[in-house]
Amino acid sequence: MTERFGPYELIELLGRGGMGEVWRAVDTRKGRTVALKRLPAEMTGEREFEERFRREAQAAVRLNDPHVIPIHDFGEIEGRLFLDMRLVAGDDLGAVVEEGALEPARAVSVLEQVASALDAAHDEGLVHRDVKPSNILLTPSKGTAAPRDFVYLIDFGIATGAALGTRLTQTGLAIGTAAYMAPERFTDGVDTDRRIDVYALGCVLHEMLTGHAVFAGRDFASLMYQHINTAPTAPSRITGGLPAGFDEVVARALAKDPEERWGRAGDLTEAARRVLAPTRPTPQGRVETQVPPRPAPPVDRPAPHAGATPPIRPGTAFGPPAFAQPWQPGPPRYGPPPVMPAPPPTRTGGRTAAAIGALPTAALLALICVAGAVSELGACATRATSCVAGGSALLGVLTAVLGAVVAGTALSALGRRTTRRAGLAWAAVGVAFVLLIVAAALSA
Repeated sequence: MTERFGPYELIELLGRGGMGEVWRAVDTRKGRTVALKRLPAEMTGEREFEERFRREAQAAVRLNDPHVIPIHDFGEIEGRLFLDMRLVAGDDLGAVVEEGALEPARAVSVLEQVASALDAAHDEGLVHRDVKPSNILLTPSKGTAAPRDFVYLIDFGIATGAALGTRLTQTGLAIGTAAYMAPERFTDGVDTDRRIDVYALGCVLHEMLTGHAVFAGRDFASLMYQHINTAPTAPSRITGGLPAGFDEVVARALAKDPEERWGRAGDLTEAARRVLAPTRPTPQGRVETQVPPRPAPPVDRPAPHAGATPPIRPGTAFGPPAFAQPWQPGPPRYGPPPVMPAPPPTRTGGRTAAAIGALPTAALLALICVAGAVSELGACATRATSCVAGGSALLGVLTAVLGAVVAGTALSALGRRTTRRAGLAWAAVGVAFVLLIVAAALSA
């Protein structure tokens, strides 16, 4: 027997949680099947729960993203708040992950679509504050077989931000699911920074890649301590064969310091896509990233809707992109390198000519010096003449030796490439010959 609720006929209870009950219902005014979420009777009049319910409606209505379930109508009937939403078929990500880790390609595809919804919310000044697997709905994509998922981010009941006016909280408590809450939410009460959603999305990515929560524990205090103080385990150490590049992507998403995290959910998914996507060269030599097409929206079907908020699940710590644009080289910044002129050949003709012209003369003068020195030394030994002559002969020989050394050094410098060096060498040769002539005169 169906229940009547205003203009709606409630056909089947699809789920019940702390924030409401979800029915498959028929809108008799428009003749369509919808998902109707209404506040439980026992919560009617409870200010906090009514405010959360209104926030979910206001947030969803503001967003125009394909990955946020459209709201047809919302309001109050018979004193109870309700949401009239599109009815979609699917399972929540939490139930899927309980069966094991997702393939990396599927995980990145889910991540990309959730990030699209989050970035749309953030651009509207909204922060979701409760990103977790049970708030992510996977539905079969139109015209394809599972697991080509089309993804919805649901339950904006505790969303906050300037767009929603006053802050919704409880005295002394941080609102949200402890398993996916960023450290600053526990320590500083921060809940309007988009990076708390990026952190939670990193937790979801880690859980999709490993099938396990990053931080084990069911009580609030244990999870809080681990989020603040414990480094998450790298996904590749849990799931064999997982590309190690995901470790860095997840670690940055789960940085304790918000300044070290990805600035947007889309930045996180672009990084994950780069780890996953293969590349191929194009005929023009560029490198092109192969990105699978985004799944098409599903066809509305009267099937169970996981709209009700389930109990808090164990937490995890340690996310596809606004599609990554492959780098393409532009025109070269510089022209071809200049052609340097070949060095001139070594000039050896000058050295050869100097040797031919100078060595015979130097040899002749040296011979005269030596002969004169021998004669004078012999005369000095027989005391036929003064030994002063012998001293002059010895001085002549030493001067001749100095001239020969200078001549040899100068001759070795001839034939060099610079005019200055060649001129200095010829000057040295001239000095050497003068010394040789002086030596010959002293010895005579």
